[in-house]
Amino acid sequence: MTWRREGLDFAPPIAGGPTRQDPVLNGFEALAGHPPDLVLIHDAARPLVDALAISDVIAALAHGPAAIAATPLTDTLKRGMVAGGAIVSAGTVDRTALWRALTPQGFRFADILPAHRRAACNHQKQNHAKFRRGLSAV
Repeated sequence: MTWRREGLDFAPPIAGGPTRQDPVLNGFEALAGHPPDLVLIHDAARPLVDALAISDVIAALAHGPAAIAATPLTDTLKRGMVAGGAIVSAGTVDRTALWRALTPQGFRFADILPAHRRAACNHQKQNHAKFRRGLSAV
């Protein structure tokens, strides 16, 4: 079943679930019958992703099994310590190699669906916390 809007075909909406992983896995399961080569996971909390970020993530998938949009961290980060009952600055953190992770995250569908399935199965068996969306599954 597909929905049609403005000349484009869309898959019907997929139900989410109680965790952040559930809607992603449910969406992947809905695609499993006609699997795409690549998939992107995007966080609805960041609705204004630009086309370049999407294109860059897709292009990066030619070089590895997963890719994520990221920007260099520009905020000043402080290391804190407790002194006399108060938290005081113990120094500035070097942010040279720190990046702010964004979405979308991109994956080869053949890799990410089994990873999500394993994580869901392990969670049910061991009652451990699930990973949030994608990269921690791969």
